[in-house]
Amino acid sequence: MQTQKDSVRMGVYISKKLQDRVDHAIPKTDARSRSEFISDALELYLAWLDSYDYSKVLTPALESVIEAKIKETENHIAGVLFKQGVELAILMHVIAASQQYDPDSLEELRKHCVNEVRKYSGRYRFEDAVAFQNS
Repeated sequence: MQTQKDSVRMGVYISKKLQDRVDHAIPKTDARSRSEFISDALELYLAWLDSYDYSKVLTPALESVIEAKIKETENHIAGVLFKQGVELAILMHVIAASQQYDPDSLEELRKHCVNEVRKYSGRYRFEDAVAFQNS
């Protein structure tokens, strides 16, 4: 709280509507007068402005941390996809060695698989392939 020694008198023009809002809000605070309410409001607004200035400094730091985390996640996903690709290549070689597909049948199967994966929004299961093969 300010003492009268610390205070300076100044004239401020505000709308009647704003004055009514201030008068209505004063009981919700610990302010004992309009002057104290307005002084507290100005302190709060100035603190917010100061924090806004700090956000210009913090934003690049925060951006850097987020960017590093995204890059780390990206590298992890890329590693998992690579390992999955290797396993899939092994599986394809095993199947290719044990089955004799002609190019036309293989192309037809590829189209069917693309449509099935699209139909199930990428959630194609082994059971779906078994059901197709047994039909």
